[in-house]
Amino acid sequence: MNNIPITSKRAKREFTLCRYTPNDFSFLKLLGKGGSGKVFLVECSNGFRYAAKVMSKEDLLIKQAVRRFSAHLKEKRATTELHILMSLRHPFVLKLFHSMKDDKFLYFIVQYCSRGEFFKLLKRLPDKRIDEASAIFYSSEILTALEYLQTLGIIYRDLKPGRI
Repeated sequence: MNNIPITSKRAKREFTLCRYTPNDFSFLKLLGKGGSGKVFLVECSNGFRYAAKVMSKEDLLIKQAVRRFSAHLKEKRATTELHILMSLRHPFVLKLFHSMKDDKFLYFIVQYCSRGEFFKLLKRLPDKRIDEASAIFYSSEILTALEYLQTLGIIYRDLKPGRI
């Protein structure tokens, strides 16, 4: 079980050179659940650990019907989002390494952040808040990432502690 940071050149090269399938990943544990799927800690056959966002195709189709989006439009939006995510290169923005699908699920393989979400950090603190120096530090990182996205014409509309 290799826990080399995925920012390493070897990990990037592995994902660039190979086509992975869901069978190439061992699902180690559930990290979280959201409105569009679940996120798991996974280990790839290359020995690196990642986070895998797994979305049920059936659930996506049901949500799509409820929202009255055509299948073509929904697919186009997902493809656009995927291309945007794969093009992002910033130290404070999660890196999408790979996407894949099988008969039932869509998978996004992203950078694994071993320290977890900012929201969970806040919950562990006695007063559920951070000191001023930490607030300045984290705010600077967040604003730097948002500024980067803004320069690319991308607006991130779902910013909250559970996404940081």
